[in-house]
Amino acid sequence: MACIKALLEQGADALHGHSCSPALDASVLLAFVLERESVYLRTWPEREVEHSALLQFQQLINQRCSGQPIAYLVGYKEFWDYRFNVDQHTLIPRPETELLVELALQQLPHQQPLNIADLGTGSGAIAITLGKQCPEWNVYATDLSAKALQRAQSNAQRLDANNVRFAQGAWFKALDKAVSDKQALGKFDAIISNPPYIAADDPHLSQQVADSEPEQALISAQQGYADLHQIIAGAPAYLKSGAWLMLEHGFEQG
Repeated sequence: MACIKALLEQGADALHGHSCSPALDASVLLAFVLERESVYLRTWPEREVEHSALLQFQQLINQRCSGQPIAYLVGYKEFWDYRFNVDQHTLIPRPETELLVELALQQLPHQQPLNIADLGTGSGAIAITLGKQCPEWNVYATDLSAKALQRAQSNAQRLDANNVRFAQGAWFKALDKAVSDKQALGKFDAIISNPPYIAADDPHLSQQVADSEPEQALISAQQGYADLHQIIAGAPAYLKSGAWLMLEHGFEQG
């Protein structure tokens, strides 16, 4: 058997050249294997690890070295104050996407029964976070992928986000399905989306991300602009007067 400290060092050494944060990755993976919080690893560095856990840790390190994202290996990603289960059918939530949530919470009144749409919800991170932060809101989450939508619905159920509704489909066609009274036009106080906005030949797209995460959640035609243009063109018909359209986009697309 080996102790926690030794395994963390071995894992970090193995991940050098394969990860920009080898020590952190090793810590996350070992904590996952041991079903402990990371503080446990720092508190008990000399504690020995069972052989079965050692083998599982080594397997995860090898998978990480081959390019598998940490979030897919452990099955979750932290976003805002919540843990979202993710898999290969969902885009991994990024810290920068929390800016959309922050903007919505800054600009919109929390205590009114607003209608909010999250187009292309993926794991449900934006929609569920807004629903949890503002229980008075009616949040509608859509996605083209049925498997991604299943994951989002599962996250909503686990996190008790009872004010979030889901519908499958492309952009505004899904909104028409989501609104039970069939009156989606002019209904929404805000439409929020983190759509695909990366060009297929974008040099900033890492090969690991391109190989691991769902292409339809990353890549958009017309040099990354196709889905942004479609949402921008369609949104006015669904927004109330004076409502908000909030989109994540590339740093060169502003």
